Amino acid sequence: MHTRNESNEARGDTLSPRERILLHATQQFRRKGVKGVKMDDVAEALGMSKRTLYEMFGNKENLLLESMRCISLRHERTYAQFAQQAQSPVEVFVYATTLQLRDIDGINPAFMNEAMRYGPVRQFLEELKAERHEKSLAFLRRCIDDGYLRPDLNAELMLELQAVIFQAVMAAELYKRYPFKEIVNILNYMNFRGQCTEKGLKELNRCLASIEQSDTNESIL
Repeated sequence: MHTRNESNEARGDTLSPRERILLHATQQFRRKGVKGVKMDDVAEALGMSKRTLYEMFGNKENLLLESMRCISLRHERTYAQFAQQAQSPVEVFVYATTLQLRDIDGINPAFMNEAMRYGPVRQFLEELKAERHEKSLAFLRRCIDDGYLRPDLNAELMLELQAVIFQAVMAAELYKRYPFKEIVNILNYMNFRGQCTEKGLKELNRCLASIEQSDTNESIL
């Protein structure tokens, strides 16, 4: 199981100028928060004129919105490509969670709260959330049908509970006391593992062992 394709691709030479700007802007927004990023700094870091950057995106809010759209599309493509050759939906879940956890390492917890203050960004995220909710439902139902999750599992309720718990975590600002990556890791696997059948647990453990072995091999190299 390979999990570093996305970062390798991001560093490749196949990016268009627009994608290069959006990828850099996304990294800066996530690391510094929305308030910490200035258009002038983005232009300077990319070796381009401020005028060109403003002509392409208009203002920082538009750059933020387009950055989030770009990274979301790249993630979806990465997951879709992996799903085509995965041995099971559980393997896709572990792969997606692993990428998410690695991605979180560079994210300022305040980033999402700041981003949600911009109307167009908030609308995009709400639409994306609704779309992903439907995909998550379909995924859970497939896991149930394939015997990896309990047949009596209420998939809709599971997703609702996960959303409520995450909202409570953010409201309590637990990310100020514990690593955000650790919080997300517990939430993801606590809910999923708890609903696994014996077949599901076996497959989940296999996939996790594969990830650990892959990390070990890469650290040796």
